[in-house]
Amino acid sequence: MRSCVRILVHSLVLLLLLACRPDSGESSPALLLPKDYGSYDILHNAIFDSVGGMRVESIDGDPTTTSTLVVSPSEPTQYEMNSIFRPVVFELRVKDGNCYIINMNEQFEVELPDLECKPAYARK
Repeated sequence: MRSCVRILVHSLVLLLLLACRPDSGESSPALLLPKDYGSYDILHNAIFDSVGGMRVESIDGDPTTTSTLVVSPSEPTQYEMNSIFRPVVFELRVKDGNCYIINMNEQFEVELPDLECKPAYARK
């Protein structure tokens, strides 16, 4: 009887430990490290590549304080009358120590292996 109780207690403890461990497959919002200008350039180049040649007016958001960046396209010229003038929202994310940007408008992600970032929210 005692061994059954011991096995039951050990099984419950193991289940609780497994349930409380972080899911490594889940991504979370990320931030760039302050004054890491190399990572800033990598991030901006990846965003410019991801918008497919769209002329960019500005990128709103400081990637050291927010994981959401809004890319505002330039106003269409007289030759671009059918241009869709709308901002593109990107989310900087980290998953398993790797940084990504996700185009929230079109729902695709780009891994940035040379980018250093940190989770925006520390796990308690």
